[in-house]
Amino acid sequence: MLPPLLYYENSINRDYDLINMLFMCLNEPVKKMDQDMKYYVILIVIILCLLNLLSCHSDNKQSNTIPSPFTCDIRDILPQVDKLLAEYTFEAHYITVHEKLVLSIWLVVPELDPYASAETIAENSRLAFLWGAKISHNAISQIDCVRELFDGINPMIVDKNYNCWYRDIIPIEVLLIAQDPLDEALLSAIMRSGMRQSYLRTLPVWSGEHGQGTKQSEWPELRGVIQEILCKTQKRCNSAAYPLIFNEYFTIQMYWEAITENEMDDTVVYDHLEQLVEKLSDTTIPVDRLEVCIVNSQGRLLIYSKVNGYVIRSPDEEYTLKDQIKLYHMP
Repeated sequence: MLPPLLYYENSINRDYDLINMLFMCLNEPVKKMDQDMKYYVILIVIILCLLNLLSCHSDNKQSNTIPSPFTCDIRDILPQVDKLLAEYTFEAHYITVHEKLVLSIWLVVPELDPYASAETIAENSRLAFLWGAKISHNAISQIDCVRELFDGINPMIVDKNYNCWYRDIIPIEVLLIAQDPLDEALLSAIMRSGMRQSYLRTLPVWSGEHGQGTKQSEWPELRGVIQEILCKTQKRCNSAAYPLIFNEYFTIQMYWEAITENEMDDTVVYDHLEQLVEKLSDTTIPVDRLEVCIVNSQGRLLIYSKVNGYVIRSPDEEYTLKDQIKLYHMP
């Protein structure tokens, strides 16, 4: 099969040859016709040739339709995100939010100053916004299937002490701008979209949050232990665990994928929660709240639970974990 451009040029040349041939065939009869009849014959020939031209190009368009070289599988996305962000401290998973499938990326940006003052906080917040926009754009521009499978990107940008500076859900269509946009172009596109930012820090980090930095140094090691509880297979699970500090609360969010029906059983879920709470209680991390989401392989939320900090820091031995934690099964 000829390349489309050559096919197009050859078909045009063929049509012009057809026109010349028809005029040559009609040359003698046309000479014998009166002037008006001659114009009518010429007009009919031109119309027939144009119809032939359109028909050929329509056939060409159908015959040159190139099937997609790949099909998108959501199970392939997270390994590609892991590769894309390998040089950073990050977590990635996906979940359905308000019927929209969202790719969530939690990222530590060392350049963010946890101790930014009132004078420098605007610059710090803009840097966080830019990082969130850039990693979101990189995800859709460098991983082909992200734009096909997901409705939005959920960037969560934190400093080295895990204070949250920017958290949002950016629709995919907002990010579909130039392949390598300038900083201002990318931020302007997001702001012009009319979307409302979920969270962008406007006040300095609370002084109580500053003092938690040394205790938070335990998190990287703990994260590895938690991952072993959340994902027991060799393959990349749709699981993640990360701290977020905002509004003076130290929150740890955990997501794990229920591989089998058995893993959605309350007994199994409580067993997992007990292991997680035990690991957290062995640290000095000042957890105020643990939020747990159990999802399926497609990111749909199956079970939600919230564990208050006092259950982790000062568990009441008179009550079982089941007595203190409620599981919410999603419809």
